[in-house]
Amino acid sequence: MLIVDSQVHIWSTGLPTNPAHRQITSFTVDDLFREMDEAGVDAAVIHPPAWDPNSNRIALDPGKKTSYASIHIR
Repeated sequence: MLIVDSQVHIWSTGLPTNPAHRQITSFTVDDLFREMDEAGVDAAVIHPPAWDPNSNRIALDPGKKTSYASIHIR
């Protein structure tokens, strides 16, 4: 069965405005891929977070590491 996480965030600066999010200043695509592997997740849909002004650019970064830009199947 293919497991897809339908809402993930990656960011490079700032703390999440929602205290329910992990309160760290960056969470990279490599961090995301590591956690996806650990959890057995096959794909994810990135939603750029509002608290990082670079979030749209960062959301495209996984496209450099996989063949997809916004929906990543590995």
